[in-house]
Amino acid sequence: MKRINFYFVGLILGISTLLGSCGGESRGGEATIDEAKKATSVDHFHAARTKASKLVDEFTYNDFVKSLTTSSDFVLDETHNISVGGKNLIITAKHIKGWEDPGDFLRFELSNKEGDVFIDEINVDGWVNFGDNYPVPQELLSQNKLKSNKFLWIKMNNKNYLFLVGWMYSGAPGTMTVVDLDVQKICVNKKFKITGIKDHTKDNVLDLLGKVSLVDEAVIDINGEDIINL
Repeated sequence: MKRINFYFVGLILGISTLLGSCGGESRGGEATIDEAKKATSVDHFHAARTKASKLVDEFTYNDFVKSLTTSSDFVLDETHNISVGGKNLIITAKHIKGWEDPGDFLRFELSNKEGDVFIDEINVDGWVNFGDNYPVPQELLSQNKLKSNKFLWIKMNNKNYLFLVGWMYSGAPGTMTVVDLDVQKICVNKKFKITGIKDHTKDNVLDLLGKVSLVDEAVIDINGEDIINL
């Protein structure tokens, strides 16, 4: 599949870079230092865009994904300008030209008009349009503040949340990504098939109901940053 080819190419490039740094013509060390600084800044940026929580599983983040962050093959799918708490934000979905694996879009960006980038994530498993592969409850879709089948923006517990849903392999839950728009950070990133919202924990705060496998049900306490198996 095409993804295997990408990994193979990435592996060859990685080996070539390693061999080049161990021998051959010297570049005076300057380029190597610059590359190291760039890699470090990317790693720090990646760590800063998610909220530390047991509800957040890291995206696949390796040399292949890093190489995609500078790829010119990304094509704009959809973008929205929104205002949240007086902040003007831009949300963007992009896909890769010729991508043959599952997923309607692979890249999600949250930024502002001033050029600040709060989130720039690549999900090689793919996010999908609502209903095509990952069904989203109508009670949530009816609250969407956007005219979109890729982004679900709802107000819940007096906070602004943006939902993205991932490809479901053989019916197993895909990755559900939830962004806290008020602080511009990812607060949930879990294999989870959402089925509804309800105050399950009886704390006057709505929780996310759903499944973590084909049969196992769970509740995400988004306020308490916990997941409860039922």
